[in-house]
Amino acid sequence: MADKHSNGKMLAVTAVGMASAPFLTILSKNMYYLTFVNFTSGLFVSGTVLLLFNQLLEVTKEENRGSFIAQYNILLAIIGFIAPQIGVYLLELSSIETAMSLAAGLRLLSGAVFLLFYFYMKKRYFNSNKVAIPRP
Repeated sequence: MADKHSNGKMLAVTAVGMASAPFLTILSKNMYYLTFVNFTSGLFVSGTVLLLFNQLLEVTKEENRGSFIAQYNILLAIIGFIAPQIGVYLLELSSIETAMSLAAGLRLLSGAVFLLFYFYMKKRYFNSNKVAIPRP
């Protein structure tokens, strides 16, 4: 779907899908429902990671792409370490519903940012017949 609709547009869709996970988790009443919610959120998270990497490959030049990939992976690891710590801290300050709602809100905000990025890229490159990186 990313080939048809672009990475930027699909990033917005997957981020909104990720935002649904905390809300749906709060609503869970049984293990089957929770398993379904975790399965679907895993699909959205894996889609987001794949699309972010595809976007990175699309906008970087080949001569320094390795450096950008290394920096991306380092930042991803740092965020993967810090995010659960922040979540636990928010849980200690408030209730599980508040912490999950805040996480969902931040994910929705990231979806909006990805959508704005898509419109920016579309306006800047697609309408002017330019390409971010010329392909041979």
